[in-house]
Amino acid sequence: MAGADGLLEGAGTVTTRFYLDLTYRCVLIGQGEDAGHLEEHLDCVADELTKLDSIIDPDLGATLSTGVVDFALAVDAETQADALRIAATAVRTAIHAADGCTPGWEASYEDVESTVRTAEPDLV
Repeated sequence: MAGADGLLEGAGTVTTRFYLDLTYRCVLIGQGEDAGHLEEHLDCVADELTKLDSIIDPDLGATLSTGVVDFALAVDAETQADALRIAATAVRTAIHAADGCTPGWEASYEDVESTVRTAEPDLV
């Protein structure tokens, strides 16, 4: 039954699908970290991303020589800010699950390059 606001009662909140691109730089590259080790680690991170229920269709790519890592994924959220928070949390969770670490993550969070866009409606 529809409520006064036009939403179905008990239906909960309305979410939107957002597509996100997040770019991080592994600060250990150039400080003795081997690019081959980073590649192995990112393979594990990619596997861990697929296990998370909070994200949709995750993918990643990297420029191993510079340590720049690009994550692409989708999430369902109420706002763009929520979508970014969910995506960043999922990336960090996957890094930790793959036995990685994220020292100083909070301090460098503002420096992360990100793109957040809503899903385009299907045109029929």
